Amino acid sequence: MLTKWNIWIVGFLLIVGVGCSDEYDASSENQANNETANQKKEAEQTEVDGFDELLEKSFAYMEDPQFEVMSPSELHDLILFGDPNDFLVLDVRDTTTFASANIPGSVNIPQRITPLENMVEQLPKDKEIIVVCFSGHQAGQTTAMLNTLGFNAKALQFGMGGYAAGTGAGSDIPKESFDFDVVTNGYESDEEFDLPSISYMSDVSIEQFMLDQSDEALEREIPNVMGAPDVKELVEVNELEEHQIIDIRLSEHYDSGHIPFSMNIPYDELFQKDQIVKLDPDKTQILIGYNGTDASQLMRLLNQLDYTTIPMAYGMSIWSGDQRIVGEEPIDFQSIKTNPVQELNYDLDGGEVETGCS
Repeated sequence: MLTKWNIWIVGFLLIVGVGCSDEYDASSENQANNETANQKKEAEQTEVDGFDELLEKSFAYMEDPQFEVMSPSELHDLILFGDPNDFLVLDVRDTTTFASANIPGSVNIPQRITPLENMVEQLPKDKEIIVVCFSGHQAGQTTAMLNTLGFNAKALQFGMGGYAAGTGAGSDIPKESFDFDVVTNGYESDEEFDLPSISYMSDVSIEQFMLDQSDEALEREIPNVMGAPDVKELVEVNELEEHQIIDIRLSEHYDSGHIPFSMNIPYDELFQKDQIVKLDPDKTQILIGYNGTDASQLMRLLNQLDYTTIPMAYGMSIWSGDQRIVGEEPIDFQSIKTNPVQELNYDLDGGEVETGCS
């Protein structure tokens, strides 16, 4: 026989049980509504042809590219006499090398993480950005990425190898050109290849897609350059089954002299569909420019399109020192300097950084 207290307790438990049951049902209903909303949002997203979008962006940039580089002397003078509110020196070398020797006032974003959105957002669009690396070639890649995003970037010629020669902060810069032989008979191919297929969802901006493609290109760890002697060896033994040599100089300069088996697709035409179909996505394209930094810019743009391209270091300026062949004034390999750099001294216990000149 149930007492008054037994009945009260049973009634309380029933009320609590019903209440909990009602709360659970409401939560399930909210969850179902959220899932429905997410499904609707996903259904509204469409897949966009990313290749055509990036091709159009690259073509627009190559109509008026920023191929001009800053010499070591010009940068040193800018740091001494220029207004620091007008420019930023961006060093894309690895952090360890940057810490051991860097240009006073420069900031470090290693090349591997330059495409990250939170890195790009830190850079100013109202200043000239001078990009610094080891030899000028990685800087060329980064310059192309930044300029197509609306920045005003320029590569430092020879990188730290030319700005702080002999300090180990950069690459060893050649002292002169090789004066290798050239030909004038031209090289053409009628073959056309399928274009790579890349896409992105419509809720992603084209700028973010460009950064994502840059990030993927860097993940592939494609060599930053190929030396002229290595290109010469490929040509001499005719080991071109896995390579195409693409000369991006203007046609009149190509006609004055070019590397054997190199096909001419000028930089201002390369990103037209009737020209880019000449690139075989299953091969590695070796890009021949005037000074190497220019071809490095095209390297980044093409690798964003899922090609595998490598610039020849220092371009035709290192292959031949003859201006009539190069097509413009060759690089002055004697213009390297040994300017002051600073070292970042780390307090390993406290984690603080002290800046001092060395």
